Amino acid sequence: MCDGPLYDPAEVARLVRDQQYEVPTDALVRWLANRNIDVTDKIEELLTSLETHGDFVKQLPLDDEKYAGRIGDVYRVWSDEDEDEGCPNDWYVKFFIENGLLVVVLSCKWWDAPQW
Repeated sequence: MCDGPLYDPAEVARLVRDQQYEVPTDALVRWLANRNIDVTDKIEELLTSLETHGDFVKQLPLDDEKYAGRIGDVYRVWSDEDEDEGCPNDWYVKFFIENGLLVVVLSCKWWDAPQW
């Protein structure tokens, strides 16, 4: 693995804007919904702003059996929207791109929040 992201943030943003993404984790959807956060809006906001509001953290081998052998990118992304609402404004986002065509979002939570 190298020091930078595996996936081009501009390509991630393009795919997300074209609705070419999925959130396969029910726990992620529940976590956001339980905090009255619109899943679609938040994921689209964060993943389309990686270049301007995100800091690449690391590449991460995925250990889930379903995604074994794939590598995810992890970012810390800042959201101006959340600061206005009194919520933490830095987010942990983990994703990979499947076959160059689909962004698969595996994690999207406040930076310091425990994993579900």
